[in-house]
Amino acid sequence: MSNTLHKNAADCGKMLAFSDSAGRVTHVAKEDMNQDIELLYSNPDALRVFRDSLEDYTDGRFVDFEL
Repeated sequence: MSNTLHKNAADCGKMLAFSDSAGRVTHVAKEDMNQDIELLYSNPDALRVFRDSLEDYTDGRFVDFEL
């Protein structure tokens, strides 16, 4: 994990808060951060698509994760 915060991130003590391009906030424990999470969450558009896909999946709508 990089030592500087991305512009869509905020330090919340033991957590980091990331805003997606729709203005929704996702919290991640600092101890759980790794390069893959950082890559996805630091891109507001990618985070929005990821969250939308998770919501579709939990609501029972079909999601095709294959690119």
